Amino acid sequence: MAARRGQHTHAFTLIELIIVTLVIGILAASVVPAITQLDQARRAAAADEIERLLVVARSIAGTTGEATGVNIDPVANTIALIRVARDGSGVGPADDPTGQPTQPVVLDVMFGGARVSSFVNGDGTSGTGVVWFWFDGTPQTRDPDGANPIPFSEDAVITLAGGQTVTVRMYSGLVE
Repeated sequence: MAARRGQHTHAFTLIELIIVTLVIGILAASVVPAITQLDQARRAAAADEIERLLVVARSIAGTTGEATGVNIDPVANTIALIRVARDGSGVGPADDPTGQPTQPVVLDVMFGGARVSSFVNGDGTSGTGVVWFWFDGTPQTRDPDGANPIPFSEDAVITLAGGQTVTVRMYSGLVE
């Protein structure tokens, strides 16, 4: 049915649809790299946090003379600062500067989806484990109860999804 004189039908023209589609495409193209950069920044921050906890553990071991380590659990996706109890009763959380026990860091919660994809300890074992440091800063492995220190036979490597790695050198304990 034809429009009567004085009445107009309202519709989009083909050119208007093309322009709207182009604008949406340009906006989408600018958002995707930003999201990718955000994911990369989160994984880098998670790697920095792992490195920071390892350095803190090494420092605590050096200043207190007590074996201190970082428990890395790829299954639960957590890292936790731990130490051997002063009375030799086993392993427990290390204290924070206020004297309170530290809490495990849940990586995917704190860093928006960051995950530990693999962990190879200094004795060649993989999966969940602890990187221990002795009073002189050297890395070692120990029994689950914190006894029987064994020097590293290779570097420990923690790999995050996305390829970031944190390495603990077997001779010096250098964290990089």
